Amino acid sequence: MNITLCSIPVEAHGDKLRRKRSEGTMSIMPKVAITSLNSWSIQNGFPKCKFYDLDMLYSTDDEVENYFINNPTDVVGLSAVVSTSYSQVKRISKIIKKVNKKTIVVCGGYLTAAANTILNKTNVDICVVGDGEIAWIEILKYMKKYLSQNKNELELDELLKIRGLAILDENKKLKFSGYGQKLQSCDMTFPDFEYLKSGLQEHDEALNNYFKPFYNNENMIMDDRAYEKDRRPMVAGILLTKGCVAKCTFCQRGSKGYVTYNLDKLDQCLTILKEKYNVGFLSVDDENFGSAKKFCYEAAEMLNKHGMLWFIGGARVTNVTKEDLLFYKKNG
Repeated sequence: MNITLCSIPVEAHGDKLRRKRSEGTMSIMPKVAITSLNSWSIQNGFPKCKFYDLDMLYSTDDEVENYFINNPTDVVGLSAVVSTSYSQVKRISKIIKKVNKKTIVVCGGYLTAAANTILNKTNVDICVVGDGEIAWIEILKYMKKYLSQNKNELELDELLKIRGLAILDENKKLKFSGYGQKLQSCDMTFPDFEYLKSGLQEHDEALNNYFKPFYNNENMIMDDRAYEKDRRPMVAGILLTKGCVAKCTFCQRGSKGYVTYNLDKLDQCLTILKEKYNVGFLSVDDENFGSAKKFCYEAAEMLNKHGMLWFIGGARVTNVTKEDLLFYKKNG
């Protein structure tokens, strides 16, 4: 079975980029979901998923079509993180089906809060709503059986046994099996940059988008510690926790609950970032850092142990005190 994962641009179809992704001054968050889906696939006995980084490459219609002509695929997973990705999903799924109408197109990410629209208005066959790793493996198990039996139509009843799926019935009515299951902390993986590099179609310079010099980042240059002699110069993004426990009325939650990453894996990740990618600064891109106070204190101490200066991208004011902020400051 041939499997491909694709990142989806957040810009609407037709929007022009004023510069290449790799020419930006700020590092972006690594594609955590893509890495996790591939890692979870391999752990569960499936082949490594090919990766096509449509977001980073900002590929044209012809480039997308040529890719899928040259890389025949049975199952394609589209990672669409926000609502502005909708027109891109519509464009890309249409091209995939043009190349091979039998390819099954699965869409995940927060865009799938609009699963009814996606399934009725695009060439997507299945939406994964909520956390995707466990649902993705169950889809692959189903597809392995489906392909071996040369079936022409997806079996609705079988698919709806998988939690996290939205699909249309024969009358184009939405059927939903409930939100996808979360991974446990010990199963969550940090980004694999070598795998992310494989999706760049030999445009390796685009990997620089994940690592940028600290002096381009205002959050970093205001701290005197940034100029210490042995400080490594690059900034990278990282997640330490996933999800949020608040219920703000302005926020659409595409995934339920709140999970912390494994500290032993964090230790390994920081070593790689430091030694292989020359990282000495981190943008902690959590949605709600501080909710799990004990964990966040331990994580802060680990970041400090590795000589990282860091700032928090998202925290809820009711979850931090002055004492917390002083502790975090002390630890980088």
